[in-house]
Amino acid sequence: MGEEWFDLKNFYYFSGLDLDATTGTVRLIFEGHPESGRPELIGKKVAVCFREISHFEISQLFVPRVNSELLRIGFKSPSDDDTDWLLSDEQSVEVDHLLFCLGNDEFVRICANRADLEKLS
Repeated sequence: MGEEWFDLKNFYYFSGLDLDATTGTVRLIFEGHPESGRPELIGKKVAVCFREISHFEISQLFVPRVNSELLRIGFKSPSDDDTDWLLSDEQSVEVDHLLFCLGNDEFVRICANRADLEKLS
């Protein structure tokens, strides 16, 4: 069975965050972007589901100002708060945080032992 790739940055937009305190999971939800040039993705949703979380952080004005534009995805050292530059997968180490940078300088920062992609529709 072949691998399936999901280009979140170029073909999807951020559409929601689901936090389940009872199970300790965070899901970042993305929808196919209508302007992506990929009409087959319109109406399709995927989620990145994080489990066994050791760090979870959202920017201060995330809830009232969240912007659906996903600008960058990369890694940051736990002690580094500069969201203007990110480490690539090849540069990162196991303890680094995964950072999703959105429009309006908003972000989601997370470190977890497990992350799975779920097709929602």
